Amino acid sequence: MASKLRIHVSPPDMNQPITTPYPADKANRWNSQYDDNGLEPLVNVFMTQPAYSRICVHSASDMLNEVGGFLVGEWCVNAKQGEQFIIVEHALPARHTKQGAIYLTFTQDSVVDIHDQIERHHNGKKIVGWYHTHPRMGIFLSHYDTWLHNNFFPSHGR
Repeated sequence: MASKLRIHVSPPDMNQPITTPYPADKANRWNSQYDDNGLEPLVNVFMTQPAYSRICVHSASDMLNEVGGFLVGEWCVNAKQGEQFIIVEHALPARHTKQGAIYLTFTQDSVVDIHDQIERHHNGKKIVGWYHTHPRMGIFLSHYDTWLHNNFFPSHGR
């Protein structure tokens, strides 16, 4: 059986933000717990209501094991202020994961599936982040989470 796996190489201009105004009419800015301390974020993140709702529903789908997925949207720059921001337009739950009460692994099949979903349903959009849960453990990034982020999203800061 012939493989349907396709490899795409993005052209160099794909690594530049698109110029657009803030998406105030279709998304809300993600508020960090540090905003009240006067700390300015390196980049503002805006999330649409459908993306936020999808994350909430997926996060509550398994209260015993970690679940996660990918955030899809655009890396942008506001021409007026020259500030960079991310807009999360879609949240795609990762299928084909290995998971347990204290771990979640995105397998090669889950990554191929996400790229296929983006190509079929969200063409032109990019993976701008990821999410996962820690049931009964609160909100934090483990050392492994930080390693994953730094290795798979090196341009998104450390």
